[in-house]
Amino acid sequence: MTRKNLRDYVLWKLGLVSDDWSAADMLTVANLKLNEICEAITEAFQGYFGVYSEFDLVASATADKREYPLPDDILNNLYKLELMLDGTNWIPTKRIHLIPGKDFRLQEAWITENYSNSYPKYAVFRNSLFILSGEIKAVTGGGRLWYINYPNPLPDLTDNTTDMAVATDAAADVPVGFPKQFHELLATAMIISYKGKNTLPLTDREPMFDVDLEEKIKRLRGQDLDEVIRGRVPDEEDGSQY
Repeated sequence: MTRKNLRDYVLWKLGLVSDDWSAADMLTVANLKLNEICEAITEAFQGYFGVYSEFDLVASATADKREYPLPDDILNNLYKLELMLDGTNWIPTKRIHLIPGKDFRLQEAWITENYSNSYPKYAVFRNSLFILSGEIKAVTGGGRLWYINYPNPLPDLTDNTTDMAVATDAAADVPVGFPKQFHELLATAMIISYKGKNTLPLTDREPMFDVDLEEKIKRLRGQDLDEVIRGRVPDEEDGSQY
C-alpha cells in the first residue's frame, strides 16, 4: 500500500471526500498510529526493527575521550554496546549506573585504575555514552551500538509509487519500512481515531482492533522456515529390535 493508497482507503471507508479531513491532519494521525503499532511490534518481537551502527574510538590518553554522544534516534532503545579496544576483537560490555562524585570520577587515571579492557563497562548519562575501561586507543569503527530504530515517519500521503514497506531513507540506518501486513491495521487505527473525535460508532472489525493487531504480531514470530520438522514413520516391528 502506498501512502496515497492509505489516504484514499481511509477516506473511502469513512465515506469522506478529501476536504472533509485535511491531508495535514490525517498525516499527523497516521504517524502517531504508525508509531504506536511499531511500539506494539517491538514489545512482542524486539529484534524486528533492530539495527546497529559503528563509531570511532578516540585515544583516551591524549584526548581524555570517555564520553560519546548517542544518536538522536536511540532514546531508550539501546540493546548493547560492543567495543574493539585492541583493534581486532569485539568485546561485549556491561551497562552500569553512573553516579558522579563519590562512586565515580571522570578522570583518566581513576577510570583505568578501576576498570580494564578485559571487562569493559559503560554508562548512559545526559544522552551520552561513557566508556569505562582500560586505556582506549584510536580505533576506526571500534564501537558498535545495537538498538531499535523505528521506520521513519511518513513524509506525506500523496506518493503513489513507493510502498510503505520500503524504507523512506536508506541512508538513515533504518533497515525496513512499515511491514505490509500492518498497512490495513494502520488505516483502521486512523479510522478509529477519526470516529472517536467525531463520536461516530465503530463498525465491522474496528472494535476488534487490538485482537487483530495481536494476531498480526504473532504471525511475525512464526517458525523459522530453516527449522523444518520432519516426521518419520516408525519401522515395522519384526522382533529384531528386541
